[in-house]
Amino acid sequence: LRGGGTGVPAHGNVSFHMPQTKKKSTMYNSFFDPSLERKRAFPSPSEAVVAARILLYMRREDDVPFLKHVISRGMEEHPDSADLKILYITFLRFVFKSPIAAAEQERAVKARLNTLPIDFQYVFYVVERKATQASATESIGFGNVTSMHLMEWDAGIA
Repeated sequence: LRGGGTGVPAHGNVSFHMPQTKKKSTMYNSFFDPSLERKRAFPSPSEAVVAARILLYMRREDDVPFLKHVISRGMEEHPDSADLKILYITFLRFVFKSPIAAAEQERAVKARLNTLPIDFQYVFYVVERKATQASATESIGFGNVTSMHLMEWDAGIA
């Protein structure tokens, strides 16, 4: 060795070999991994539902794009989850304000509605009724209809 034991070979040819560093897998990397070759972001559909509900519970409008990503990723990973599908339809209809996309998803769920558990059938029914009610209130010109609004509208006052 030259230079008093510095690790450089005596013949002068210096070869630097960089050690292979393995990219550390973080939750962020695994969540946004588009190839899905790594672990899933949501090992079960219920975890996707919980994550979406927690984001919704925070009530921050800045979180809506991320909420859309969370629910879409959950649907991508667990397309057969009835709970996730109904939540997705609900979000499309009432949070993301996308009734056309919601109607497409509703048609897909209606095709196999009888195969769903009764509680999911009821939730689906409630979502449909609420959507019908919301579209009816928009057609008479009120954003939030009360019984008083309906009486005034019926009497021709409003």
